[in-house]
Amino acid sequence: MEEQRWSMAVVLETGESGRLRAICSTAEALRFLTDDWPVNPGPANRLGRAACLAVLKEGMPVDHAREAFVAAAMEAGILSKS
Repeated sequence: MEEQRWSMAVVLETGESGRLRAICSTAEALRFLTDDWPVNPGPANRLGRAACLAVLKEGMPVDHAREAFVAAAMEAGILSKS
């Protein structure tokens, strides 16, 4: 799978004493959504995983994955306001 780097990182608050984490690519987002998600996955998490796979395997535009990842982070309450 190709990385599909984003033009702007998505910054998350991981809940570990204010620790921030920047997600910079579609592949990294998919790994985070699948392996490191800090709360129970909701509908936006599932849509985010599907969007990342569509970008990586089907050539959808990179922004498709980034927007879905942002929505999942907002749903989970981990999107940084900074």
